[in-house]
Amino acid sequence: MKKIISLIIILIIAGCATGAIESDINNGTLKTSESEWAVYGGWNVSSNKAKQLAMNHCGNLAQVYSFISEERTGTPGWTKLKSTITFSCKPDPNILFKASSDQCKKEIQNNSELDLIKDKVELYRTITDSSPPFEIATNKSFPSEREQEVIAKWAKIREGCVKRDFEISANAPKGNTPLEISYNEKINGYRSQINAFVSELIVALYQSKLTYGEFAQKRYEMVNAIISSERDY
Repeated sequence: MKKIISLIIILIIAGCATGAIESDINNGTLKTSESEWAVYGGWNVSSNKAKQLAMNHCGNLAQVYSFISEERTGTPGWTKLKSTITFSCKPDPNILFKASSDQCKKEIQNNSELDLIKDKVELYRTITDSSPPFEIATNKSFPSEREQEVIAKWAKIREGCVKRDFEISANAPKGNTPLEISYNEKINGYRSQINAFVSELIVALYQSKLTYGEFAQKRYEMVNAIISSERDY
C-alpha cells in the first residue's frame, strides 16, 4: 500500500509545472517543459511539445525562438518522461536586416556631398540582380580627385552599414538543428562574400584602377554570381 501511495505522489509531482514559461532573470533565459508516457512517445513527444510551446511564446512576442539546451527527466515505465527546454527569444534578423538596410539608404540619400557622384555610380542598389543603368554602365571616365574624396566618404558610410549587418548576423539565432546551423552559416557566408567583393571594387574605383562603367559591370557580375550560387544552394 505504501508503495502505491509513493508512486501516486511521484506521478503527481512529475505532472506539475508543465506548459508554463519560466523566466530566469539572472541570465535572461526562459524555460518550458512537457511530459508524456513512454507508451505515447515519451521524451520525443514531450520534447517536440515543449519546443512548440517555446516557439509559440517567442512568436507572440514577434521574435524568433533560439534553442539553448534540453534536460530530460523521468523513469520509463514508472513516470511520465519530461523534457525541459531552455531557450531565449531574439529579434527576427530579417526585420533587423530590413531596418538596417533602410537606415543605410537614408544615410546615403541625406548626405548631399554624395550628389557629386550619384549620376556616375549606384550608391545604393535595391535590386541586386538587375543590370546597371545604361548611362552608368557605359561611363568610361575615371574619378577626379574631388570625386575620389566623395568616394571615400561613401565607402565610410557603407562600412558602417556592413558593420551593423555583421552584428545582426553575429547575434542572430544560429539554428535549432545541425542542418539549420549549417544553412544559416552558409547564407551569412554569401552575404559576407558580397560585402567583401564590393568593398574591393570601391577601393579599385577610388584608386582609378576602374572606370565608373567597369565598376558597375564588375559589381553586377560578381554580386549576381554569388546570388545565383545562394539560390542554387
